[in-house]
Amino acid sequence: IKTDGLTIFKQRMSGASRESVSLKSFFVIPLFAANRDEGVMLLASAREDAFAPEDRIMLNILADELALFRENEKIKKDLSEAKARLESMLESMSEGVVAIDNDQRIVIVNNAAKKLLGIKETHVHRPLWESVQEKNILDLLRELSGGKTPQMAKDVVLIKENEAVTLRFFAAQV
Repeated sequence: IKTDGLTIFKQRMSGASRESVSLKSFFVIPLFAANRDEGVMLLASAREDAFAPEDRIMLNILADELALFRENEKIKKDLSEAKARLESMLESMSEGVVAIDNDQRIVIVNNAAKKLLGIKETHVHRPLWESVQEKNILDLLRELSGGKTPQMAKDVVLIKENEAVTLRFFAAQV
């Protein structure tokens, strides 16, 4: 059962002594954002007719901003949780994953890719060519960034500890 803000306020104030609280004006504004009820904003005053029409306009604007702020905080929390799930999933993969932006800077790299390619955490947000010295990988990157091949799968031979290791690379523009 939903209770309006004024009723809740009166219930909370019922414990206070009559002498200490003498409220004569109330202004209750529902808070809505994205068609969802975000609560209420309640203002009270000891003066009668404390809230003039121009006050009500400003208070409605304030209530709208407060509701948007609350909605944005929920969105930030949801995004943070989704990011944590994605990071957990990437770190649990045995396949190496590296994402680069249009300027060929590393934006995402998981532990498997760090180990396979020798990428350090400090290389994130730096150009891939500063982090990866393997010519075959850089050639693959150039081929992909040329725009002629939106996605590809290619075997790339890397030399690791004086041994040739063949890795299958999947690359796609996003």
